[in-house]
Order: sequence, then C-alpha cells, then structure tokens
Amino acid sequence: GGWYASGNLASTTTVIMDGVTIEGNQAGAETLDRDGGGFYFTGQSNVLQVKNSTIADNSAADDGGGFYLGGEYQTALFENVTIQRNVVEAVAQDADSTTNFNAVTFNNQGTNTDRDGGGGLIEGTNNNVVFIGGLIGGDRVEVRALMGPGVDPHSYRQTRTDILAMTRADIVLWHGLYLEAQMEAFLTELGGKRRVVAVAEQLPREALIHHDSYADKFDPHVWMDPGLWSGVVAAVRDALVDLRPESADFFGANAEAHLAEVAALDEYVATITASIAPDRRVLVTAHDAFKYFGAANDFEVMGIQGISTESEAGLSRIAELVDVLVERDIGAVFVESSVSDRNVRALIEGAAARGHEVSIGGQLYSDAMGPEGSYEGTYLGMIDHNATLIARALGGDAPERGMQGLLAAGT
Repeated sequence: GGWYASGNLASTTTVIMDGVTIEGNQAGAETLDRDGGGFYFTGQSNVLQVKNSTIADNSAADDGGGFYLGGEYQTALFENVTIQRNVVEAVAQDADSTTNFNAVTFNNQGTNTDRDGGGGLIEGTNNNVVFIGGLIGGDRVEVRALMGPGVDPHSYRQTRTDILAMTRADIVLWHGLYLEAQMEAFLTELGGKRRVVAVAEQLPREALIHHDSYADKFDPHVWMDPGLWSGVVAAVRDALVDLRPESADFFGANAEAHLAEVAALDEYVATITASIAPDRRVLVTAHDAFKYFGAANDFEVMGIQGISTESEAGLSRIAELVDVLVERDIGAVFVESSVSDRNVRALIEGAAARGHEVSIGGQLYSDAMGPEGSYEGTYLGMIDHNATLIARALGGDAPERGMQGLLAAGT
C-alpha cells in the first residue's frame, strides 16, 4: 500500500528516508498479505533510518498500518518522526513485538489509537449533517465533511480518500433517503462493518413525501422544513450518545439549545411566508428540492428538474413551465447554489419570447449550505436566507437582513 522491503544475510537491505511523508496509503488488496499501509520492512540484518519524516493516516489489513519491522537483527533508527493515526484493522500496530531489535529509537513520536480519532471522529457526508454533528458534539468530537459548500450530494461519488476516511472513523453520519444516491450502496455495505447511521431515515415514514421517480423511496430534502429537521437533530444526538454514553448530558444540552433555535426559525419562516398573498405563493426553482418547504408553508412548488439533480429537464418540461409562468403571471423564479442556472435562464428566455417578463428572484441554498464561516454556512442561516429571499421576492414582508439581522447585505 505504501511500500514493502525485505532482504536477507546474503543481500542486506539498507533504507534511508529523510524528510519523507507517507500518508493516506491503504493496503487492503490480497497482494503482500495485505501488509504495508504505511510501510513493511522485514528480512535479516537490515538497516533502516527514518529522519524528519511523517507517517500518518495509513492502514493495512494485517501488518504495517504505521510501519512493521519484522525478521531478525534489524537495526532501525527513528529520529524526529511523527507517527500518528495509523490503523491495522482495529489495532494500531507500529512494530512486531516478537522482533529482535538493535538500537531502535523513537523521538517526538505522535500518538496512535485503535481507530483514527480516539477522541471521537465523525465523518459526515453533506454539510447539513456535519454542521449538526459538530454543534451537538462540540469539543468532545472531531467532525469532518466529505462534501464542501456548493457540492451536489445527488451526484457526488466517494473518492479513495473518502473511503479511507470513513473506514477509520468512529462513526459515519449520512443523510439517507437516497440523497447520496451515488454513495448509497457503499454506505450500506460499510454499515455492516462500521458504525454508520442514516440520520434522516430515523424520521417517521408518515412525515415524508414520496419520491417522484422511485415508488419505494422518499424526497430527501427534509431540512427545508425546520419542524421536520428537528427530528434529524434528535437522531444525530442519539447517535452520538450511543457512541459516547459518558457525554450524554453534554450532547443532550447542546441538542436542546439548538432545537430551541430551530423552533424559533420555524416560527419566523411561518410568519414571513404567511405575509405573501396566497395567489403569489408559487415557487419555481432549478430542481424539486422545496416540497417540504411548500407543504409546511402552503406553497405550490415547481422544479424544472426532479427531486434528484441527476434527472434531466426536457424541452417539454421547459415549455410546460413557460406556459405556467405566462398564464399565471408569475414574475420571479429562483436559481440554486449547487445546480446550474442553465434551465432557469431557458425559462426566462421562453417567457420573454411570449412577451412576459420574469426575473431571477435570487439564489437559494438547496442541497448545500452557504460559504464556510458565514452565517449562511450554518443551518439556521441557510433557511433564514431562503425564506427571507423568497418572501421578499414574492411580495411578502420580511426584514432585509433576516431573522437575526445576520444575513449578508443584498440577500
């Protein structure tokens, strides 16, 4: 996976590494007995010198997650080397305890654990789930997202680095409900070997909207209704309590504080959307991600594409929606941060050809939150942004800077 070296008395092997980084390697195939995620060094009377180097985030199925020294009469010197987060199945192994060593020295060695992230490492798929995990977990966990801001979860496929990260995590939180469609088979299989929780699938089935393309699946965009999303917050809390029961009170308090914020957000959204005239409550977007928002706030929702961005919008669908815009005098449509605006602009051009002017009401956050580090990059900010933008564009009464005055100017 990283590398493998061996020799014997007749052909002594000497290896010198200085200023080398060995990281992110995985030995999981059947070659070399699945040894050597970091490196595997064996034989007789060999010499190994490693200086000023880093060996991190490697894994192997048998030996050599960080490194493995085997054989007899080996001479090894490790000087100013960081060795951390290396895994051999469930046990960190940095040396064979039966090996006879001569002059082995470890200086400034890092920490290895039985699983990457001994303090509690969470890998999450889309950033809505990761945000909740970090909020509830606080400083008791480390949270990492596979998908960054603006990434479309419907089409995202796991990379080799993602696979390595998820197999090392203490827990993997994914949304589920076919949101991560291209990853579902992998995540389901991983669930048979690791702690994996599809948090949105903990919601009661009667609260869900059926998928428009698959009879046995549901619309995954449940975060668009804060009242429903509260159930996902509770599911994340329960998953973390199951992972770290000694921190149950800490996780519970964090969850309750956030649930209070979500309840206030739900009330704000209901108030400002109610200020829109009933005949103006028609939401036309790039793809059908807002059905839960519509159901909760009495909107008719029309997406150019279906629930998944993997579906295609044909000319007939564009023509059908142009007819709706013209006949019902709809003056605003919305683009989305994680979806191309090509189809929305085709709608506008089609309406213009019929003598009807339609403008872009703004950019909504649908499948991904806003920029990292911004208010819109939080769950509260994402929904505040969407609801405020929709209400103002469709003639409702909403403060320009949103519920808490934190929205970026120009929203």
